[in-house]
Amino acid sequence: MGSVAGANGGGGGGRAALTPIMAHPPSRVSDLSFGDFLEACISDGRRHLKLDFKELAALQACAPLLAAQAPRLARNGQAVMLNADIVPGPGRRHRLCAVPAEEFFKVVLAHCPGIPLSLGWTVCTAACGSGYREADCQGMLAVYESYENRLDVPAGGVVFAVSLRLAARCFRRLAALLRATPGSQLLLWTGCGERSVPKGMVQRLRSEIRTEGLCERVGFDCKVASWKLQAVGNETTMCIGGVLNWLDLV
Repeated sequence: MGSVAGANGGGGGGRAALTPIMAHPPSRVSDLSFGDFLEACISDGRRHLKLDFKELAALQACAPLLAAQAPRLARNGQAVMLNADIVPGPGRRHRLCAVPAEEFFKVVLAHCPGIPLSLGWTVCTAACGSGYREADCQGMLAVYESYENRLDVPAGGVVFAVSLRLAARCFRRLAALLRATPGSQLLLWTGCGERSVPKGMVQRLRSEIRTEGLCERVGFDCKVASWKLQAVGNETTMCIGGVLNWLDLV
């Protein structure tokens, strides 16, 4: 939530009413509101939409707008996927999620039940330890199954979005999550501002994915280091970040 630059004082000295905007926290000012973005996408009619929500208030404000435009989106053949980090994960297990699972699903059930979902954990990608624990995966499975059980329409499918760095430490647990959720998929990502990952890490993960027989259910959206010295420097920086994160937790 934020303000549109130039609207009712947004971006200037005056106060502007908060509205859902197209921006990434911590930014609170944008030149594009969600309503205008949605209208432009529907008018264009050629693209599917994946909407990433970082705050519960933004989801609560946008979901009714999406529901109102559902007939136009359907006529265009445009799919919409909602994305949010709804379960605490590595490096963030003792912090509340900005979009808690129960509140997320409450909004989805009220305005767009059955919509395709991309669900993740709040994490510190430099976190020390073993990556995603079995309890992390079981927590995600529990909240998603609870949502499915409350649906009166077929589920639209789910992609579990996970940090590639953290997944590389524990892929078998994520493989078990996929097997426990029929039709689900996994997206391995590197985050905004995160250091690129070593090529060897990606290759090892691909090998594990092949061994598990899950090649068709796992995708990559990550930055890969182009040369070895860069990879070594990146991992050193990430290790330092992990130590600082650990010190912040103790």
